[in-house]
Amino acid sequence: MLVDPLLPKQVDYMICESTYADKTMELGGDYEQILLDQITSTCVEKGGRIVIPAFSIGKTQTIAYLIKKLYQSNKIPGIRFFIDSPLGINACVIYNKFVPFLNKEAKDLVAEDDFLFEYDFMTPVRESRQSLEISDFSGPCIILSSAGMLEGGRIVKHIKDNLESSRSKILFVGYCAEGTLGHRLLNATNEIQIDNRVFNIKAEVEKLDIFSGHAWQEDLFEYIHTQDTKKLKRLFLVHGEVTNMLNFAKVLEGEGYTVSVPDKADEFEL
Repeated sequence: MLVDPLLPKQVDYMICESTYADKTMELGGDYEQILLDQITSTCVEKGGRIVIPAFSIGKTQTIAYLIKKLYQSNKIPGIRFFIDSPLGINACVIYNKFVPFLNKEAKDLVAEDDFLFEYDFMTPVRESRQSLEISDFSGPCIILSSAGMLEGGRIVKHIKDNLESSRSKILFVGYCAEGTLGHRLLNATNEIQIDNRVFNIKAEVEKLDIFSGHAWQEDLFEYIHTQDTKKLKRLFLVHGEVTNMLNFAKVLEGEGYTVSVPDKADEFEL
């Protein structure tokens, strides 16, 4: 929905995230088709549930926007869609309020019916009582809830409610850092312990990197290569696994950049 970012001009110092410094995006990724395949296989063919852990701001709106587009184009039937995140719902309101700042595709969607996310089968869930009642819904549905790495939030209960159902799917659409419940679930096999209880994993657990908001390796190179190696005094790599950052730093140093991977409490005089 957002306008593509502009590449930076020449700077003295640059700080660059490096979450996916070791990953290249598969070309030809069709966001809508990939999400459609997931909904069709789980909700339509099996009559099951898709539980999507997502951060409240950014990722929640992206997925909600795509689901509405699929419904508006008659690619999915009337499947109940719960957005169980008060903060996420508030952010949706802000997106709707500032549509003029979004890209043309988003503006065109709003021109059709005034809303980016709302449609007949979308249910915003604000109250805790409403969240608890989702488990009583018997039909196929999509549950979008925070937090994205399963570190607290309402999503944890939805995971517990659906993890032992073979008709359910837990669909990660973002990065899960080491040490988080999301990371443990993605790397678990037959069972996992959550809050002192062991759950048998019968639901499908899948991660789709294509929906990540982080830049891929080729995007990071494009961003950094805007800088002249002789004029950029230092490049700082942050927000990534240590091994990936160090490996990426070596590649960039080979191109002539001066690179630092700061540790906690490191200080630099600019």
